[in-house]
Amino acid sequence: MKYSTLPPPIHLQPYIRCFWVLEHEFGIGEDSYIYRSVADGCVEMVFHYQSAFEELITSGTAHNWRSGIHFQSSHYRRFETKQSFGLFGAYIYPFAIPYFFRVPSAETSNEMLDLETFLGFAGRELEEKIMIAPDNQKRVEILTAFFEKRLQRPCQWRNIHKRARRPKLRPQCRCQRRIRQYLVDYGGLIVMRNSECRSRNAFRLSC
Repeated sequence: MKYSTLPPPIHLQPYIRCFWVLEHEFGIGEDSYIYRSVADGCVEMVFHYQSAFEELITSGTAHNWRSGIHFQSSHYRRFETKQSFGLFGAYIYPFAIPYFFRVPSAETSNEMLDLETFLGFAGRELEEKIMIAPDNQKRVEILTAFFEKRLQRPCQWRNIHKRARRPKLRPQCRCQRRIRQYLVDYGGLIVMRNSECRSRNAFRLSC
């Protein structure tokens, strides 16, 4: 089993923690490997460039794709492969999601989407480039160029759930609501209202 990390360029380090690689060649007597994704506050963009994994679930719809994005989550998932494999990915800070994808972080919590569903043609094109890359250093270059291009796009909110627009803030408590909304949109946090905080002895937002 080989696991390694590759640093992003300095200008992307505020958004991306690292690129990573996980590779394994099956030996004699090995017939399967189970990969476990843990509950995590960060986001992973993953590419299965050698063989594919199948999600192990007891109910619901399995996520079986060659490339996808696993957003910040509160539970773990399990995936199995019966072949030697190679995975390449990017470990992304949750507050970077609005900058890269124009989606509030709160809208993506516990979501897992294949890249074509999430990004359309751009996702399919990125997957093809990563899959045919000759080595992982080239994959880093491809993904770096992709993220650089995303940062240059004009800021315009998207909504992956196609919900209605949020209502405008009322004049009262505007400061407090803006702080709460900022934490939700950029950190994917669930922030309780003041009354809920007091009843649960939690922290309280104040202007």
